[in-house]
Amino acid sequence: MSLFQMLFSAQGRIRRRDYWLYSIALGIFWMVIEYIGYQVLVGGDPKGFFTALAGWMTFKPTPFNLFILAMIIIGQWPGICLSAKRWHDRNRTGWLAGLVIVVSLGSSVSQVYYGPTGAHLNWPVYGLTAIISLGVSIWQFVECGCLDGTKGPNKYGPSPKGIGGQDAVF
Repeated sequence: MSLFQMLFSAQGRIRRRDYWLYSIALGIFWMVIEYIGYQVLVGGDPKGFFTALAGWMTFKPTPFNLFILAMIIIGQWPGICLSAKRWHDRNRTGWLAGLVIVVSLGSSVSQVYYGPTGAHLNWPVYGLTAIISLGVSIWQFVECGCLDGTKGPNKYGPSPKGIGGQDAVF
């Protein structure tokens, strides 16, 4: 599978190894891009980078906050594609990757709005959204990052390990 197919297509299946390697590489890549954006747009002290990075959730339309929001939106697609392929390897629909993103985004917005720094403090809503998001994140971590895929081919394609229905010999 080519790099383009790996990052921009939700078709097919990938191994856990590839899921972790590409996910970690993407995380490092986006952090470097965001740091470069910080230096270009803010030109500030490198120690303030993480504070500024967290500041995008204040909804203040500064150039850096808008840049970070754009990077988050652009960076979601490769992550969704990697997750969808892992869900496929588990013989589950790739739409679960979208569900995880929606729950995570909804939880983030809810926590900003109802959390301690939000305009409408509501501890039950704040806590419930945090618990739901944590549960969905743990579910995805276990399913995509820890459990082995379907042995042999499934409805989403052949085994990424090249197994034709028999266990691999290591």
